[in-house]
Amino acid sequence: MKSSLVVYVLGSSGSGKTNLLRQLSCMCESGTLQARPIHDAPTQGQEVHLLGIKAPQQKVLPRTVELREVGGELASLWERFIRSWENSIKDKEGVKPALIFLVDALSPHLLPMASVMFSRLKGSDGACRDWPTVVLLNKALAKNAMTEEELGFFLPVETCKNTQLFAVDSWNGLGLGDVMEWLISMAFSD
Repeated sequence: MKSSLVVYVLGSSGSGKTNLLRQLSCMCESGTLQARPIHDAPTQGQEVHLLGIKAPQQKVLPRTVELREVGGELASLWERFIRSWENSIKDKEGVKPALIFLVDALSPHLLPMASVMFSRLKGSDGACRDWPTVVLLNKALAKNAMTEEELGFFLPVETCKNTQLFAVDSWNGLGLGDVMEWLISMAFSD
């Protein structure tokens, strides 16, 4: 049976969630990046994006991945959004959840909040505790961006099961291939 993948995309306001999703969409549709990233207003509420992902093997049909972006301003409500979604699908089989958690490499002042929210989501009773997760350190190529090592002091990614960390820069494409490979592996792991 073919399963469907639903990925929650969470991170502080201004971390680059919308731009990341736009770039991933361009990569799926045309195989290229958007030439000029757009500065977006912060996401209000939840937005659902659909990505058509091609199979690694030619004989397998593409799959649609549902990406649910919840605004950073609603961080205190993220778990409520997730629990509500889980309740809405509890009778459906074959739905796989996953998490993309963005951290803004240019906003070290937001690390304590990011650490608390990530720990809440992935902790022993967190809504995403068993979900495959990728943490994206976004804007990694910018001058004065924090490093993965620096992020590790605040966000103990290695202590969370099923969690990977990628340094990315959604404006110029750094690491987006890794994100796409992760999405493909999640979408086609039946």
